[in-house]
Amino acid sequence: PGTSRSPRRLDINRRGTLARGKVWSIPFGLRGPGRRVTATVTVRNGGGKRTISAEVVCDGRRVASKTGNRKKAVRVNRANLGPADCELRVRTHRQAVAFNVTLTLRR
Repeated sequence: PGTSRSPRRLDINRRGTLARGKVWSIPFGLRGPGRRVTATVTVRNGGGKRTISAEVVCDGRRVASKTGNRKKAVRVNRANLGPADCELRVRTHRQAVAFNVTLTLRR
């Protein structure tokens, strides 16, 4: 559960809760050139101004980032990556958040 496979696409779905100022991450590898990475983070708990950010880091370098709040999903989308060892990082800024993540890797 949580992943689906096709020859050209891999979807990874996770959910979690973060305390204020903490970071959650999921490592992944891009084993060839020209890969696209899309990550969508949605805050599940309402109320307050729950700010989150998502960033993709490949080989120690930030390649995409976006910050948002509970009213909209935070989405990062970056093409022409790889090969590389990467990580999606989700960070909360003001309050604890419950969140859903969909990470999509494409050729």
